[in-house]
Amino acid sequence: MEGSTQCVVAGGGPAGIMLGLLLARAGVQVTVLEKHADFLRDFRGDTVHASTVRLMDELGLGEDFRALPQSRLGNFRLPVAGGGSVVLADFGLLKEPYNYVAMVPQWDLLNFLVAAAGQEPTFTLRMNTEVTDLLRDSSGAVTGVAYRSRDPLTGSPLESGELRASLTVACDGRGSVLRQRAGLAPHEYPDPQGLPPDRLSGREGPGSPAQGRRSGGLPGQGGAAEAGSR
Repeated sequence: MEGSTQCVVAGGGPAGIMLGLLLARAGVQVTVLEKHADFLRDFRGDTVHASTVRLMDELGLGEDFRALPQSRLGNFRLPVAGGGSVVLADFGLLKEPYNYVAMVPQWDLLNFLVAAAGQEPTFTLRMNTEVTDLLRDSSGAVTGVAYRSRDPLTGSPLESGELRASLTVACDGRGSVLRQRAGLAPHEYPDPQGLPPDRLSGREGPGSPAQGRRSGGLPGQGGAAEAGSR
């Protein structure tokens, strides 16, 4: 099966859906391809930072965004040896109303953005559609993507196809298929803190500080880390 669009975006995560929304708002015909059947999965982070909250307001989505189930982080503390703690980030120092980090389940955020993008006639989201390769012309220029759709119930392949586009954007995550097919090698930077990604919980409600706990030494000296609400 073949088709065409002005822009194809591989990956329906926050970056892909937000890009699709912005392009559609600008009148660009955009198609987002997402390999899963829904957004009900565990994600690395559910934080929405102040700059993103401001963007929601600029897009006219702020009021509805604040109505989503969420809590707010007012600061982030890290315990120190010998007792006590140090404030690593005090979001309350920022100007209102952007003086917090919102904790929003990512599936709620994605469904919210999809609903907003769906109001635009040039936006299309195709679930159960996994991008498998890049398409190129005789000169080697990228002209779109190859994809494989799957049955939403069984996960078995249904069909393979091609979607041609003037612009192809890879938003398909850390293990990006399109990045590999394009021969792009990301530059990795060492983490000076040595902290693995973890989840912050803001279930205590608005203004709750985030409490980080570390065992096995100070930051940068190894050991395990936890993060949660205080």
